[in-house]
Order: sequence, then structure tokens, then C-alpha cells
Amino acid sequence: MNTARVEIMSKVNLQNRPIVAFNPTKKEHRKIFFDAMKYRTWGRAPIRFWLEEDNYNLIDQIQKKLARFYMAREFGSFEFTETMLNEGEIRTRTNPHFIKV
Repeated sequence: MNTARVEIMSKVNLQNRPIVAFNPTKKEHRKIFFDAMKYRTWGRAPIRFWLEEDNYNLIDQIQKKLARFYMAREFGSFEFTETMLNEGEIRTRTNPHFIKV
């Protein structure tokens, strides 16, 4: 197959699939991720997920969101509050491990 034709087909394929943020609360998004892991390709996905954080790859980002989603569903959401500090303890930076759903 001609490489120019493959490049054009690739561009058309990318343009036809909308780009969205992965939302673990949507069953469709979870199914698309499951299929991508099962078949080891994103080629069957009707949409594309965009990378929200600079320092992660897409798979890590989705796995992190899924872990937060399922933990929040099982144990409830968790937000750090000042009352959780020990007496006299000073927090110099925010907790990077908030569970946000």
C-alpha cells in the first residue's frame, strides 16, 4: 500500500473520532478502555481520550482515574481537612493524593 495513502487514511481516521476526557463514571468509557487493553489497540475505539496531565501516559492516567472511581464507590470520597493534622503539625504542601470523583 502506498505510504501517502496510509497517511491520508490515518488523518481521516483521526479526524472522524472525537477527542474527549476519560470519565470513569461513564460505562461506555470503561468499556472502550477494556477493549483497548483486551485487543492491545485503540483502533477499534469510536472516540479518543486526551491526556490531561503532562507527566503521565494515557494508560496510567486512566488506571489512576479508575482506581479513584472504584475506591470512592466502595469507601466514599476523601478530602483532606485541617482537622486531620496532628496537634502542632504544619502541612507545607497540599496532599497530591486526593480522591476526586
